[in-house]
Formats: sequence, structure tokens, C-alpha cells
Amino acid sequence: MNVGEPRSVGPPRGPRPDKRLAILAAARAVFAGNGYPRTSMEAIASRAGVSNKTLYNHFRDKADLFAIVIERSATEVAEAQLAIVEDCLSEVPTDLAGAAESLIDFSSRWTASMRDFAEHQALVEALRFEVGRAPAGAVERWQLSGPARVRTAVAEVFARWTEHGLLCDVDPDLAAVQFARLIAPVDPLNPLKPADGEQAEILVESGVRVFLRGYGR
Repeated sequence: MNVGEPRSVGPPRGPRPDKRLAILAAARAVFAGNGYPRTSMEAIASRAGVSNKTLYNHFRDKADLFAIVIERSATEVAEAQLAIVEDCLSEVPTDLAGAAESLIDFSSRWTASMRDFAEHQALVEALRFEVGRAPAGAVERWQLSGPARVRTAVAEVFARWTEHGLLCDVDPDLAAVQFARLIAPVDPLNPLKPADGEQAEILVESGVRVFLRGYGR
């Protein structure tokens, strides 16, 4: 190189985004399959195809990685479910029959979306069963990034419906919580097994009918 010529500068050194994404995907799969306490950073590094050093270059420790994974996963699922809220519930029905139709459509698509995110559901179940051993703040980050956002959107729908005389004058946040429980696609004979197919459709429709009998005007 001649004197006075500028030195060539390569790409900045540091954590690579593609490696980070590979680690996050691997971590979600391993945490979902093994739960938090039984998952090791070594297992995640092996699944991601990176060295332990590379893993720790991106994430401080297992607790840090888990919190980021659950928050990122919950955000992804919430975005899909918020789109369903917008598609199915943005317009105010003219009567309770229309409300039932909209809620059944929403509920069917919402429960189907849960099946589309089976790995996320396994991650959430692991978090619920091991809440005492999960990192501090993990449950709150999951709730705020995912379920709370969807619940707020549904509560806003119910508030509008109440203003238009479709629902009784009740707390829309409470109504959203109770509605979610009524349409949960869970096998009644096995609470740990999600219902599917015709059984899921029956549970959804009956849950909507019960909700409107309690809250409809």
C-alpha cells in the first residue's frame, strides 16, 4: 500500500445478525421441548450450530436469552392475532345475531392461529408449569408482549359494542378475559390437550353463545 493511500476497512466486527436469529430460533425450540430448568446453553449452541463463545457474545446468560425468546415469540403471535381482531371485529354488528357470527368467525380463526404456533404454545406451557423456576420478569414480559395486547384489543371492541347497545354495561376488560376463557380450545376430558377439528368448532360456538347470553342485551 502506498503512503498516503487510505487503509481499506472491512465490515465492523461484532455479533452477526444471522447468527443471532439462528440462536433465537434454536433457543425457542429447545426451551419449548425441555422447559427452562432443563435447558442448557450448550444444548442451544449445538442446536444453533454455533460455539458457546458465539452464543455468549450475543446473550449474557440463559435467563437473558429466555426472556428475549418469550418476548419475541409472544410479539409474533400477538401480531397475527391482532390482525384477526381487525379482520373480524372492526365493524360493529347491527344485532346480536351479527355479533354471534362475528365472534364465532373471530374465535375460529383465533384458535386456528394458536395451532399454527405450536412451538410457542409449548413454550408458554413450559413457562406456566415452571413459573417458580423461570427467570424473574419472564411471565410479565410474555403477558405484556402478547396476551395483554390482544386482550386490550378485544376489550376495546366490547366497549364499542356496549356503546352501541349490543352488550350490557360491564367492564370490557373483564368481559374480554371471560370471553377468552369461554372459547379456549381445550379438550374438556383432558385439560392439557388442545381440542381440534369438529370438537374445537363446537367448543367455540357454544362459548360464544354462553358469552352473549351473559353479556348481550
